[in-house]
Amino acid sequence: MAAKRIGAALLAIALIIGAIVLRRQLDEQDPVAATNGSTATPTDIAVTVACVSDLSAICKAYAAKHPTVKIVVEPYTSTVKAVIGGAGPAAWVTIDPLPLLTNLGTVTPLAESPMVIVTSKSLGSPYGSTCAAGAVTWKCIGDVASSTIRIGHLDPRTSAVGLTALGALTRGFLGSDADATKVVIDDRDDFQSWLSNAEASVQGYVLSSTSAVNAILTRPSSARVAITTDADYTAQVGTRGSEFPLITPTPLVRARAVVASAKGTVIPSTMSAELTQLLIADGWEAVTTGPTGLPSSADVFLNLPFYGGLK
Repeated sequence: MAAKRIGAALLAIALIIGAIVLRRQLDEQDPVAATNGSTATPTDIAVTVACVSDLSAICKAYAAKHPTVKIVVEPYTSTVKAVIGGAGPAAWVTIDPLPLLTNLGTVTPLAESPMVIVTSKSLGSPYGSTCAAGAVTWKCIGDVASSTIRIGHLDPRTSAVGLTALGALTRGFLGSDADATKVVIDDRDDFQSWLSNAEASVQGYVLSSTSAVNAILTRPSSARVAITTDADYTAQVGTRGSEFPLITPTPLVRARAVVASAKGTVIPSTMSAELTQLLIADGWEAVTTGPTGLPSSADVFLNLPFYGGLK
């Protein structure tokens, strides 16, 4: 594990260091801008908005109503690198807490969706005696995956929802320590070994799919358990819920969609409200006041794929 900690996560470390340097430069050069919010403007202005691939349909639906808005759908790491390089978008539609890796300090919550697990009824229950009846936890999902079954989620190196799936597993293992700093987790060999074993069960077919649920619908043998959002489950399964049972493991973990912009950036005045409407129409829920349950430290969040053995 020591060698792994030294040699892995180079991209993540570079992104984090770059983000910290960028923030410091901006704060030193423009202390006023660091305290100002985004500027409200008319609804139709020419801006570039980055969007994580998981929310591409929502972003494209928004852009269809606003032709002057250019949507760039890309992996979350690409947007972080663009911002660090000084070529970032006016706004970024993404999942919390990823904006913490950038200088996009004005973050508006849009909607959220619980992280859930989906199975195929035709294959029977995958939990055995590991998960107590009626009390499936994220911890026991990882326990089962590391011993007997395959789990499936999108690639956490490119997908924000895939990364959130790792965040849910992390919360299950660490419990109240879910917000631990990277320094603390770096010394948790038990956690890194557990997550790495669980991730070793993930099938490449699911990683490369556009939906972990769709992978189970079309190829059940690819994974016994899919980890995704409740919104994705609703969209993919439709009326076939009895065939593909849904469970919301404890503790509750939420994927929270947000729009982030740099301090003082000019963005359309109704963007947040319209994006929220589109998300809710797509099965997302109104934002709650509580925490998401995910690691709140961005450096921990970004490094989860590496702790899970994904290079």
